[in-house]
Amino acid sequence: MAKEVAESLRVRCEWWAYQTATEWTWLVTKSKTMFTPKVDSEYLAEIDGIVEGLKAAGVSTSMDEVVAYNAFFELFWN
Repeated sequence: MAKEVAESLRVRCEWWAYQTATEWTWLVTKSKTMFTPKVDSEYLAEIDGIVEGLKAAGVSTSMDEVVAYNAFFELFWN
């Protein structure tokens, strides 16, 4: 599923930039401070596994980017 996840990240990044006129990296940075510290360690371990699997498949991402991907609705509409 790495190809599909990579495409979803790409689309979300483009959508974010188009809708907000801010870079995706801004969202990742905000998510890192707002959400990542509040995520249970069990979920962070799961996200870390996803990130490692994606990296093994050649998809460059980070835990903070995956958290941002999932938290984007909170950041965009709140």
